[in-house]
Amino acid sequence: MQVVRGMIDDKESFKAFKKIDDVSHPVDYYGPVSHHVAVTDGTTHLSVIDKDGNAVSLTSSINK
Repeated sequence: MQVVRGMIDDKESFKAFKKIDDVSHPVDYYGPVSHHVAVTDGTTHLSVIDKDGNAVSLTSSINK
């Protein structure tokens, strides 16, 4: 539960937000939004926490 508290803490989230920049991955790195790319491998992960501290995560992997 301590990890979840850290993840939803305003001060901690602001620290993470300040690390986001366009130096390591400029906007062009991600390509055009409407561009279709055939995905043949890779992993996507999504985590969500609600205001009550309930959490759920999803990981999807495509392997060759």
